[in-house]
Amino acid sequence: MVLHGARFDDPRPTDDQWRAVAALPGLALLAFERAIDDELAQARIGWKAYQSTRKRDAIYDYLRAVFKIVRRWRNEHRAKASSHQALRTFGRAARIRNLQPFGVVILCTSDPLKVDAKTRSKWSRALRYCERFKPDAQSLGQFIKSQGGINECAARWSDRLAELAKNARSLSRSPAARF
Repeated sequence: MVLHGARFDDPRPTDDQWRAVAALPGLALLAFERAIDDELAQARIGWKAYQSTRKRDAIYDYLRAVFKIVRRWRNEHRAKASSHQALRTFGRAARIRNLQPFGVVILCTSDPLKVDAKTRSKWSRALRYCERFKPDAQSLGQFIKSQGGINECAARWSDRLAELAKNARSLSRSPAARF
């Protein structure tokens, strides 16, 4: 069966396909849920590997898997739809306030008893900083370490957002902005 030019077995449906599938019977929806589950499997493998070792740098393998998933979703213009579907698939919609794709993937692939909302937020902010500033040629782990670590990347992202908000407020108050 074809839906807007793509097959139901397409492993990475677009946002338009997600919207169209929402009205379809259960089997089609199950196929899309399975596609999301397959995509998140790599991050779950990374999470299990991180949990099974005492190596300090093991977290970077897990975060790299999360980063790759969200970057692919964004490149295919389906980050929002895939985030919604992941939350529905894993029954975790009530556990998250901010529908931010990195946070959603972390929530759906890690143990919520070990990764609380504060840690999830910190990792998500660090990954958003990497998404914006990491050169393509540099690995995620190398970039994070070169910036001072996960905490520093998260802090830099927060600082950047605060700076942007401050600039937006000052522009809205200026007399020239009113005309």
